[in-house]
Amino acid sequence: MSPLMYETETVTIKRRKCWMIEGTWSGYRSNQQRVYHREYTHDLNRVEAIRSLGSIGYTDNTWLYLSVSDVTGQHWRKRPPAINGYRSLIDKCLQEKKHMVADLSRKQP
Repeated sequence: MSPLMYETETVTIKRRKCWMIEGTWSGYRSNQQRVYHREYTHDLNRVEAIRSLGSIGYTDNTWLYLSVSDVTGQHWRKRPPAINGYRSLIDKCLQEKKHMVADLSRKQP
């Protein structure tokens, strides 16, 4: 008898890039800093737009600082949960290309 021959294939699984976007509010004092927004995206255009925006300023001189981290390859159980605290404000700032809340139009979409 001849031994059974198995043909093996090398399968490469290509993972899509994934980024975590976090918004940290500056607070009135340093001990008030906290993450109020966290989202995950595969959209490179959104990531680049968030990076160019950088932060959003409020009329009370506080800021929402936006940061982007590559989380490709991290296991989902190790990732912090999403917090959709400021998604609509971030979207509006990106749409109008403004980083100060006072400069945004007051029209409702």
